Amino acid sequence: MNRPESPDEAKAAAGFLRRRIVSVRRPLAWVALLQFLQAGLMLPQYGLLAAALDRALFAGERIDTLWPLLAPVPGLILLRAGLSWLADVLAQSAGAAVRRAVRDALAARILALGPVRLGTLAAGGLGALLVEGIEALDSYYSRFVPAMR
Repeated sequence: MNRPESPDEAKAAAGFLRRRIVSVRRPLAWVALLQFLQAGLMLPQYGLLAAALDRALFAGERIDTLWPLLAPVPGLILLRAGLSWLADVLAQSAGAAVRRAVRDALAARILALGPVRLGTLAAGGLGALLVEGIEALDSYYSRFVPAMR
């Protein structure tokens, strides 16, 4: 894959990627919020499990008296799983939207260059950029960017 040759090209590439975040800012904010909520639900889940274990192991309570503590745990697990799934769906959707926008922008740029200018570029490198390079943006926009919010 071609890397920017100069600091100016690297700065332009970074700016190009940052501008793509603007179009998916809202979905990525939702992803960050859902991940935060999902992580926050671990506290009551683990707290209830710890309280049940404490009562069972150290207070000597019988298992049948611990059901009020353990009853909400499956619901919390399902709620956390649902939030995690929804966050993943939104993140994948945002990543796909960015890839689509980058692919469109790159195709427009290639068409603007024309066949004469493209004749000086390696066709294999251009094909790899169009496919592999753009697909590599998926994990950046669907995993890294939401985690940094």
